[in-house]
Amino acid sequence: MNMRAWANLLLPDALNTHLDWLRDLVRGDDGMLAQVVRSPAARRLLARKTYTRFGLVPPARATLTATQEWLLATRDQQLALARHLGMAALQECIRRTVNAKAVATLRRELGEDAYRKAMTQPPLAVTGLDAARFREEIERNGVGVYLTAVGAALLESTLPVDEPFYRLRMAFIFSPPCWQSRPRGLQVDPQALATQLREGLRA
Repeated sequence: MNMRAWANLLLPDALNTHLDWLRDLVRGDDGMLAQVVRSPAARRLLARKTYTRFGLVPPARATLTATQEWLLATRDQQLALARHLGMAALQECIRRTVNAKAVATLRRELGEDAYRKAMTQPPLAVTGLDAARFREEIERNGVGVYLTAVGAALLESTLPVDEPFYRLRMAFIFSPPCWQSRPRGLQVDPQALATQLREGLRA
């Protein structure tokens, strides 16, 4: 979404808004939108206005299935859950990484406790993951974002594919680089995924 679109969404008199103000709105981690993301009340107000603008109807809480209850968690919890799922899905790739430099990168990114856990616990069986892509992400120091992106793809698999509300909801949770880099077409056993979802939400 470009600056003018953001302004039209957030402000009724956007056409009179100064360009410098718009730049401050969308720039970096300390811009106004970043402050909105850190404020639960502001996020709710923005989400409500967004849903109204685009004619989206949030689903009733009672209609959520057990594998969709993660939608009720906070954004920080959802991000942590996505990382948890990504770790579980990529455990086999982590175990097969033996290059000393790559292992050092993984240890630094995951932390020693999480790295040891990945080496010992049974993985979440997911088909469609690309081991070569995983190695590339390690080499370019993007493995942290990729872990979360894999988790985001698994969370997406619990939602209806043709419902615009959910697509927009996911865009509110994950950063554009993370969301755009998620792998497509992953397949996972629903029961195994449900178990990992419960574990991740309890953590």
